[in-house]
Amino acid sequence: DRGDYLKFFTPSLRWVQLCSTGFSDNLTPEIIKGEVVLTNAPGIHTIPIAESVVAAMLDHAKRLKQRRIDQGYHVWGNVKLSELYGSTVLLLGLGNIGSRVARLCKAFEMRVIGTKRRLEEVENVDLVFPPDELRHYLQEADYVVIAAPLTPLTENMIGPEEFEAMKDSAYLINVGRGRIVDEAAMVEALGAGRIGGAYLDCHVVEPLPPDHPLWDLDNVLVIPHDSHSSPFIGDRIVDIFCENLRRYMKGDPLLHVCDPARGY
Repeated sequence: DRGDYLKFFTPSLRWVQLCSTGFSDNLTPEIIKGEVVLTNAPGIHTIPIAESVVAAMLDHAKRLKQRRIDQGYHVWGNVKLSELYGSTVLLLGLGNIGSRVARLCKAFEMRVIGTKRRLEEVENVDLVFPPDELRHYLQEADYVVIAAPLTPLTENMIGPEEFEAMKDSAYLINVGRGRIVDEAAMVEALGAGRIGGAYLDCHVVEPLPPDHPLWDLDNVLVIPHDSHSSPFIGDRIVDIFCENLRRYMKGDPLLHVCDPARGY
């Protein structure tokens, strides 16, 4: 985090390796001006986050929360369930995480569509469309998964008009950044039942304030930004750092150089 390493900025510092993908909080003047190279670690959280997305879909389709409630009350109840098979998932972002989610969804024989700024075929994705056509395709989605970075183009990308375009049964899964969604519009849509529910791994303010209305919505699963949790993250970041250190010592181009202008 910026507060940890900023004190080490000296005239001789040339490179900082992050242990994360996002870097918006690490843009010091030295990095913005290009005096210090900043590299991130895309991909280290891909597997656990993608698995968490599928777990969220299954939890929603199989009503596991209700099963727990019934068990607590010793109720032998019947619950109306659904299937992932044949449903449509819309992926906002087809980078490492989005592509991995697409691969897993295809194992359930789901229809996969998604946004990409540069239109090109993506493995396991049935339809790729530009972000400016998002509203049109939202009406087809049973699951909407946000796996995009936060940039000036994605901030508040999901707002009142997007929620209006969604099915009233649509389930929102955000493993990107909280500010990609207009939070007030989301709370209103969830509270009014205009969408089916949400799995939220990221929030505008973290930790989520104790009096935030999201805590008390029955159709929301609040996750404290830890869907990436895994015992294997450390090994992955060490591998990336060691490869970049080897390149740095030889004067070769570093992997995963961040572009402050693009935001990723």
